[in-house]
Amino acid sequence: MRKTYVLVIVLVVVIGLLSYLGISILNKTKEKNHIAKTLEVIPEFEFMDSKQISFKNTHLKPNTNTVLIYYNSACDFCHHEAEGLYKHKDQFKNTQILFVSAEPMDSILKFANQYKLNKSPNLAFYHDTHHFFSNQLDISSVPFLLIYDKRQKLIKKHKGPLNAPAILNLLKPYE
Repeated sequence: MRKTYVLVIVLVVVIGLLSYLGISILNKTKEKNHIAKTLEVIPEFEFMDSKQISFKNTHLKPNTNTVLIYYNSACDFCHHEAEGLYKHKDQFKNTQILFVSAEPMDSILKFANQYKLNKSPNLAFYHDTHHFFSNQLDISSVPFLLIYDKRQKLIKKHKGPLNAPAILNLLKPYE
């Protein structure tokens, strides 16, 4: 009788754990699918520029390829990314590039000045005041790139560094 009682308890616990794991996996899969669907076209966002002026997805230049780069100034890979973009900045004349960070604006401006990227008319730096990348897209690492064509359709979602020539190669068919 005692063995039966213990066996039932063990069975209930195992079934409970398996159910919990199954539901967790299902929820995570649904969340990832939702994010993937959200990223098919440039999603709605709102960032702040250095003058605390709002910049939304509706302010993007029409019929222009777009690269969103989520970065952090403490990230070595992000520094390499910025260096590469500076070296190839002339090749990105027909692409709007938005560097976005959740860091304070003074850190964002220091990073922009360090690589002279704030001098390019097609490059801009923004503060992710509403934590769009981390909250809505579940992005927890940097750099993270979203590359869109002229019709604002996703070309590539990339976690980690991606050098400037690789970005240019991805954009070439959409010029």
